[in-house]
Order: sequence, then structure tokens, then C-alpha cells
Amino acid sequence: MTALSLATGLAGAQQEPPSPPNTLPPLPPPTAAQLERGRELLDKIAYVAAKVPLTDAAAVLAVFGFTDLHTREYPTYTGVQPKGQDGGGSQPKDLVGTGLADIEVRPRIRWPTGRTGALFDGRLSLCYVPPYSGFFVPSYFGVRQAESPTLSPGGLAPATGWDKGPIG
Repeated sequence: MTALSLATGLAGAQQEPPSPPNTLPPLPPPTAAQLERGRELLDKIAYVAAKVPLTDAAAVLAVFGFTDLHTREYPTYTGVQPKGQDGGGSQPKDLVGTGLADIEVRPRIRWPTGRTGALFDGRLSLCYVPPYSGFFVPSYFGVRQAESPTLSPGGLAPATGWDKGPIG
């Protein structure tokens, strides 16, 4: 009787439904309109990187159609974002329809290395996946400008900490 119960228990354990996969199903391919919107946003980012001084936060954000801005002052930087519905800085829900999940300009930064400069960054809202209500797939972008790099005998001092990477 014990052997029969043990065998039945093992057979029952083998018939359990498989657990769901740990990955999401593949995303649908982008539409022509989504591809065009993506190209437009990338063109705007490239234009800002090449032509607009990042120290002029209003000019940078105007390229993307934002004119009502929210500014925050901190000891090491100033942050400027589009104004959100709550009067503070924008949240992803405030940017729906713009192609962006986040956007900020820091026209004044003092990095831990002693360098000063400006930063423009954000996240593209690449796609909306209807089965996952409110699920956005973001992609980060960032542009930095150095104004007064710290000089060393060999040229620019090496970047340290989070301030690594090309300036430009």
C-alpha cells in the first residue's frame, strides 16, 4: 500500500502544469509611423548635440516642444524638466504621446572630478505594449558638454566614478 501511494504521488507530481516562462513574448514589429517618429526624435537629439548649447536649458527643451518648464536647484547642479501636471517636474505619464519617457537638462553641473559642464539626457518611449497595460520599453540617451575640464600634465585628467565616458 505504501509503495502504491508513493508511485501515485510521483505520477501526480509529474503531471503538474509547467511553470510560465520567465520571459515576455516578443514585441510586435514597429509600424512605419513609429519608425518615422523615432527618426524624428533621434534627429532632434542629434541637432541638440551639434547645435544647441546645453547651458541653455530652455533652448534645448524647446527643440522638443516644451516651453513650460520646472527648475530645481541643488548644490552641485541645476535640473530643468518640462513642467508636469502636478506643477513639479514631468513624470512618464505627463510625456505620453511625445515619444519620451523622461527628459532633463542640467545646464550647470560640478562633477565629483572637479570638472564643470552641462548634461542633457532622457529616455525614449520606444513602444507601448497593449497586453501589458502601461508597460513602456525605454532606451536611455545622454549628451554631455565639458566647460572647464581639469587639466593634468598629459592633457585631460582621466574621468572617475560616474563621470566616465566621452564628453561631447
